[in-house]
Amino acid sequence: MVETISSHKAKQLWQKWCRTHTVPPFLQPWWWNILAGEDQWNIAYTMTANGKFRAALLYQVRRKFGMRYNTLPPLTPYNGPWLDPLPDAKSHTRDQKYRQFLSALIAQLPQHPITRLTISHPTGDLLPFRWHRYYITPHYTQQIPLTGETTLWENLHTDVRRKIQKARANDVHIEECPDDIDSFLDLLTELHRWKKLPLGTSSKVIRSLHHHLLKHKYQTILFAKKGQTVHAAIYLLFSHDTAYYWLGGLHPSFRNSLAMYPLLWEAIRLSAKRAAIFDFNGSNQQSIAQVFTRFGAQTTPRWQVYKTSNFLVGCLLQWWRKMG
Repeated sequence: MVETISSHKAKQLWQKWCRTHTVPPFLQPWWWNILAGEDQWNIAYTMTANGKFRAALLYQVRRKFGMRYNTLPPLTPYNGPWLDPLPDAKSHTRDQKYRQFLSALIAQLPQHPITRLTISHPTGDLLPFRWHRYYITPHYTQQIPLTGETTLWENLHTDVRRKIQKARANDVHIEECPDDIDSFLDLLTELHRWKKLPLGTSSKVIRSLHHHLLKHKYQTILFAKKGQTVHAAIYLLFSHDTAYYWLGGLHPSFRNSLAMYPLLWEAIRLSAKRAAIFDFNGSNQQSIAQVFTRFGAQTTPRWQVYKTSNFLVGCLLQWWRKMG
């Protein structure tokens, strides 16, 4: 039997669960407190009658066009759900229970005019969202199963290996500097200024996240440099079994540099020491997805689920989605 509880108690229970279990950083309460605001996020939470955790789904309540809606904060790969792995259950029993857990979570979401979530589900079974009249669209990421370094190198496209070697011959080297947030933010700010795109949040907020990530050893920062000049950088996040390319890119002053190739390779090689999967954190753009695939990545779906209260709001959401 699954039991639902009040939102205030749910947040307390989730904080307690995260203190004693391995949970991805972007599902941690402090992540949501920083990016969403302590009073602007909530959690759907289910447990058994005797208090055993079953499932959780985090969400933020925001306002747009004068309407409240359920969503996730910026720079957050997905909302959840985080599910009890049920290690002793047979596959058909586990799938049935996951549907039950997910239905209980969905029923707890506030009935605002718009709900727009990004879901990563271990089995990909999102039928409960269908049953609750949600629309579901794939949002792809690219992932590499991390094996031995020799195999990872052999799985690179020939052109990728050539570019890595050429960058090295041009004296591009990689440095790991987990605490150098200043240099990283300098590059990120320049990159987004050149693209004429917002960061998604302020540098102050990213610094605050960085402080927690560094404290809990959830991260590292890699720089590709020529001499002492930074050409590119990647901020890696580590969860229980996955390394995520969270933020980063190539400095706009060095757009013709091949620095990203040895940088990505070093990120993959380093991640293999700590994780089972390297996640590029997704892109639906053809040119970017093709580059990631050349590193040996496999295309993997996450899911955007959304629901609207009426036809007019639905049209507005379709426009919003097209605008990105």
